[in-house]
Amino acid sequence: MNAAYKLPTSRAIAEEAFAEFMALREQFPPQAKQLLMGLATKGPQRLFKFIEVRRCVSGISPEIAFEEHVLEVFLEEAAPQLEQIINTRAERFFVYHKARTPEYDWEKYSLFNLLAVQQVARNYPQYFPEEVLREPRNWLQNNWMLWADGRGMNCIRYGLLSGFPLGSVLKFAMYKEVRKKLEDGQETALTEEERELMQAKQSALSWTTMLSYFSFYPEDDQRYMQQLDEIYLALKW
Repeated sequence: MNAAYKLPTSRAIAEEAFAEFMALREQFPPQAKQLLMGLATKGPQRLFKFIEVRRCVSGISPEIAFEEHVLEVFLEEAAPQLEQIINTRAERFFVYHKARTPEYDWEKYSLFNLLAVQQVARNYPQYFPEEVLREPRNWLQNNWMLWADGRGMNCIRYGLLSGFPLGSVLKFAMYKEVRKKLEDGQETALTEEERELMQAKQSALSWTTMLSYFSFYPEDDQRYMQQLDEIYLALKW
């Protein structure tokens, strides 16, 4: 596996975080537990959120987000309960609360597996400062504008923290830049590489590439996913 496919987790990280999570889960009041496990949603959305939480616990996705459309189906105190318990009792997990402001009229809670965050920072030091290794909780708390989803470096950092391999994250960051050019009516300014990227985007969405946004390397994607599956399935859920 090449350097663009370093794993965000390991068997040791997954087992250590899993043990803490399973012990911690019993301490959540009903509303917070329902939010964590997606119990107030129905059908595929519930299953998706349940799987997302498991992916974070195992470190496959170092970060997952509870967006407004998820929060609105739970009691108002559920998300603050989740934040308070994890941030005061957990060593390996952290919840960041993005409150609504006049500048950013949306709200979300992000759940982080701190061991996996550190692993990603070790994998790609060119994108994360040393502080992430020493004090990941502090860095996440104080630097939302650096790791939030967006364009450029933000897209790269957020993609890595979401568990996607670097090769595909870089492609996706480029795709966002090209899409912005197209929205601004700059189609004639696209380079040949950018045109090829847009063409590839239209044909690359398949089951084997869903984890990694999209990629020109389906065999590497498949091996990457198989390694993560082995870590995930070894845990006794």
